[in-house]
Amino acid sequence: MRASRLHAWLLALSDPAGCRSLPARPLPGEHWARLCTLASRHGVLPALSANTKRAMATEGVARLAADRDAGAVMERVLADVKRRLIAQAALSLAIRGQIREIAAAFRAAGVPAAVLKGADFADHLYPDPSLRLFTDLDLLVSRQYLGDAERILPEFGYVPQQAAMKYDAGYGERSWVRADRQEGTLEVHWNLVNSPTLRRGVSLSWEDLAFEKSEEAEDGLLRPTTPARLLIAAVHGAASHGFDRLQPLYDISLAAQRCAGESDIRWLSETAGRTGAGLPLAVSFSLAWRLFGTPACDALRAALRLPRRGLWTVLLSPGVVLRGHWPPDSFRRQLFREMLKRR
Repeated sequence: MRASRLHAWLLALSDPAGCRSLPARPLPGEHWARLCTLASRHGVLPALSANTKRAMATEGVARLAADRDAGAVMERVLADVKRRLIAQAALSLAIRGQIREIAAAFRAAGVPAAVLKGADFADHLYPDPSLRLFTDLDLLVSRQYLGDAERILPEFGYVPQQAAMKYDAGYGERSWVRADRQEGTLEVHWNLVNSPTLRRGVSLSWEDLAFEKSEEAEDGLLRPTTPARLLIAAVHGAASHGFDRLQPLYDISLAAQRCAGESDIRWLSETAGRTGAGLPLAVSFSLAWRLFGTPACDALRAALRLPRRGLWTVLLSPGVVLRGHWPPDSFRRQLFREMLKRR
């Protein structure tokens, strides 16, 4: 079966806002397991599960699976998906426990911090937090408080991961783990862009972002504003992943739909110009528009006077995103990475 057909089903069922129109032809039953594995790699398995169930109820199981025993096929598929999602949800809950523990310690020590992506995006961008799973915890602190933060973590059993790195110093994050726990890795950032060479072109630190206190939260953490979440999602998708998954683009799409005011546009324009984030934003809006048809992304692109096309349009097409880590596409992402290094 052609990959394009599988990708069409992935796009139809992966939207956290609800199911899109289904492809004309149902998917053969033997390819549903492959579709679910692909959705897991793209970080959209919760939405695919919810939209599949919704489509079965409204359009009938035969509309989804092209098999005589379509009902049995889909029952097996959804049972396997449920097992995967339970395991992933348990990890997300464990990470939320990490957040509470570390936030209390940072607050007591007077270290301001914010959660990046993960739980913050799930709680503030998605219609249901369960639709946005995460496997690690990313915290952002100002560089001036980095030493204080790193002195606190060993008190809770965290040890830094020692990984072979290209450069001796200058990285924007450090990973920490606890040997006695199964939850995800803790990454403490002073800059969202980890690579020292990449930060020549795009850099996003605590001082560049805008935060607000959450009235309902008592953990002492600051929350990025909506346009700051959009900028975080765009820079993360570009600099950390080269847009190799759909999840960052859904983050961007949902954040863009909440950025409508003139103040949001003005803040994005000023901050993107100062940090070099114009290219990540332009590519984010282009890909979200071409893949999902999100009107807010194209409207924001126009308001920010960002180009709709460029060399990056050839390097990072919707097909490249959908193929993920297909080895023949690696040179495209490497060339895009070189583009990011130059403002």
